[in-house]
Amino acid sequence: MNSYIPPAPTQMAPGQERLWLRMIAEKLNHLLRRANVAQVTLTANAATTPIYNESISPYASLHLTPTSATAAAATGLWVELGQGTATIHHNPDPATDRRFSLLVA
Repeated sequence: MNSYIPPAPTQMAPGQERLWLRMIAEKLNHLLRRANVAQVTLTANAATTPIYNESISPYASLHLTPTSATAAAATGLWVELGQGTATIHHNPDPATDRRFSLLVA
C-alpha cells in the first residue's frame, strides 16, 4: 500500500469529506500495522546497548520513551541504525533499570 496522502483540497463536493477521512484512516492503520513496539533496558556500565529486530533498517525511525525515572534521566542518547540492528549510544551508568519503550516505524 502506498503511504502517500495528497494535499487536502480546499473545497470538497458534498459527501467527499467521508472519502477523504476514510483514506486518511486507511493510511494511518497501515502505518500502525507496520510499527513494531518493544521494551529495551540500557546496558549498565556500558556506553552502548545493541538491539536486534527484523523491522529495523537504515531508513527506520526509532522512538524511545522512558518508562522509569532512571531512563528519563539518561543522557547522551543517540541511535545508530543498520539492517536488522540498532545500537543505542548512551552515557555509562551503573543503574540496571533504565527501561524504555521502543517504537520502530
